[in-house]
Amino acid sequence: MLTLLCLVFEENEDFPANRSELYKEGLDILLKKWDAKRNIERNQVYKNLLLDCKEDLLSEIAFTTFEQKDYFFKQKTVEAYIVDFISNLQFANLEPEVLKLDSEAVLKSIEAQHGLLVERAKGIYSFSHLTFQEYFCARKIVSVLAYENLVKHINEKRW
Repeated sequence: MLTLLCLVFEENEDFPANRSELYKEGLDILLKKWDAKRNIERNQVYKNLLLDCKEDLLSEIAFTTFEQKDYFFKQKTVEAYIVDFISNLQFANLEPEVLKLDSEAVLKSIEAQHGLLVERAKGIYSFSHLTFQEYFCARKIVSVLAYENLVKHINEKRW
């Protein structure tokens, strides 16, 4: 989180007025500007994912895992979420073996290039910070107007 704060301050020489804007700006730096500054070459399938797609994918993973109370999830599980997401994209190759390889490449790219998902133990992943999982979960709820999900969990402190 300290790194995220430093990145935002370095970019803007100030901090946003509220936390959600801070996270949005920080994630924008991690997902978009970080690559440009470091001249990183992307895996082809990951290169085809635009910023909005990357955010939508991370939001889907965050929402699903948060709703299931999973702060840690198996690699195969997160790859299955990625397969579901990729298979709905226009450029997707729908052959199962290709989707499997693509999902693994996307997961490894997110881990290596943005640090938003990390392998905590062999084959066990989580968001690098709970704040990212919460932010992307909230983004999903707002984007699909799924406020009934909040109502279902109104008595749960973590929501």
